[in-house]
Amino acid sequence: MLSTNLSIMKLIEKARLIDINYLDISNCQFDYTYLTQLTELKFLNISNNNLGPKIDQVMKHVGQLNSLKFLNLTYNNIKQFSNT
Repeated sequence: MLSTNLSIMKLIEKARLIDINYLDISNCQFDYTYLTQLTELKFLNISNNNLGPKIDQVMKHVGQLNSLKFLNLTYNNIKQFSNT
């Protein structure tokens, strides 16, 4: 089972498109640092997830994705971004 999980993780790291809208990931214990491993990601849709309270934590890692061309953050109850 461990080797299967590692294989899946390797496939995810090569993902070019991730669409996880409407999953309410704001209630999940998600390690946003993992986002930095998605080195080939071009499209990320994380809309409609109520990320407002966590947006600075999310953007800290999304901002490191040099290959990203499209980011959808709509309908996340975002009031403002921090300057840090």
